[in-house]
Amino acid sequence: MNRTLVGLGAALLLLAIVVLLVGFGQSLAAVKLQHITLPGAGTFRVDAPGSWLVWHTQPVAMEHVNAERPSVVPAAHGPAGEVVESSPTVRTIRFTNAESVHTVVGRYEISTLGPWRIDGPAGTWAVGPDPMGDVMLWSIGTTALAILLLGAALCTGWIGLRRPHRHGSTISGVSEASAG
Repeated sequence: MNRTLVGLGAALLLLAIVVLLVGFGQSLAAVKLQHITLPGAGTFRVDAPGSWLVWHTQPVAMEHVNAERPSVVPAAHGPAGEVVESSPTVRTIRFTNAESVHTVVGRYEISTLGPWRIDGPAGTWAVGPDPMGDVMLWSIGTTALAILLLGAALCTGWIGLRRPHRHGSTISGVSEASAG
């Protein structure tokens, strides 16, 4: 057994795990929500144009009691008075943290930067840029890198377990062949 190669394999395996954890953390960090409680008018700030998702938020304890999507999604009002109605989303995104469940219920296509407000039914809402591009980039990129590192770790560890540790700088078969 070659302990150096086995140690290198273990280090590569540990690095693969760290890469997966970093990717998971960065995927979570890509979801940037601004929480708004209605009735009344709530505000959010648009720093970049594009697709912004509307999330319905409810406490974890209420998740199974009120599992239906709200029938009315708030409209967004821009800084110049423009109104953007929510359009339906193709995919349903849902995530749960310790205290609440967030479900995407609509999408705004926003091109004007600045403060926006929403008016709508009572409830807890969140608005944020569509995170799917960043989430997919981090998820696919770090998973691919972790798979490569895992393969390298397995190969290195296997070779290290199968290959005897050599003492000295010469290999016996080479020194015998050069002597004769």
